[in-house]
Amino acid sequence: MGITYKQIEEMIETGDTEKKAKEIILKKYRASAHKREPVPRYEFDRTNHLMEME
Repeated sequence: MGITYKQIEEMIETGDTEKKAKEIILKKYRASAHKREPVPRYEFDRTNHLMEME
């Protein structure tokens, strides 16, 4: 990836690291934002219409 674990850890803990490493980390972080979002769900009426037929 072009960065070290030390640089990643430094970025997580302090919010800063070497300029090039910071750019790479932020680019990867932004590109993976969708993975931190909840899974979309379809909401619908869960009424059991078979129960109404009795």
